Amino acid sequence: CAIWGINRLSERINSNSSVKNYANMVDESAKLTLDEAEKLYPDVEFPEGMQAKYYSLYALNQDFVGWLTIEDTPVDLPVLQTTDNEFYLHHNLDGEYDDAGLPFVDYECDVKEGRHLIIYGHHMSSRFDALAEYYDPDFYEEHPVIQLDTLYESSLYKVVAVYAVTARTEDADFFAFNTYVDFDTDEEEQEYLDEIE
Repeated sequence: CAIWGINRLSERINSNSSVKNYANMVDESAKLTLDEAEKLYPDVEFPEGMQAKYYSLYALNQDFVGWLTIEDTPVDLPVLQTTDNEFYLHHNLDGEYDDAGLPFVDYECDVKEGRHLIIYGHHMSSRFDALAEYYDPDFYEEHPVIQLDTLYESSLYKVVAVYAVTARTEDADFFAFNTYVDFDTDEEEQEYLDEIE
C-alpha cells in the first residue's frame, strides 16, 4: 500500500524542464549494460539487481530510489530518500534548491523489503496538483493505479484511500500516518487499512 503525505506549503511554480531531462536520462540509461554503466561511472557502486534504466539517475544522486507515475498527469517524477524528511521538500535530484521539491520516501521506510511506503510530496506544486483530483470520483475511475518503480522492480498500486492530513497534533484532521512505517504481520497491515477507510 502506498500513501501520500501531503504537506500544504505555499511555493512558486517552477519549470519542470529538469524533470523532463531526468526522464530522458532514464530512456538513455535503459540501453546500458552494467559493465558499461560501471565504466561510465567508475566512482559509483550500483546496488545488485537494480534496473538498468536507472543507472544514470543513481549515478547522479545515490538518494534516487525510484520513479513515480500517474498516467496522463504531471506526476511522472523521480523519487528520492535520504536521512531526513525535509531535504527534498525543497531540492531537486541535482541537490539544488527547488521550491517544488520532488517526491521522497520517509527516511525510515525500507524501499527494497518494506511492506508499506510513505511518499511525501507538495500538494501546492504544479507537479503534484493531480493528487487533489483524487477527491473527484471520475478522476479516480480514470486513474485508479499509481506506478512506482524502485531500483529493483516496477509495481502497480491501487489507490485505496485519499485524504489530506496535517502534521499539527492540535488540528482536528491530525493522523499520525508516519508511525506506520512498516508492518510485521498481515493483521497489523489490515488494522491500518481499516483505520484509513
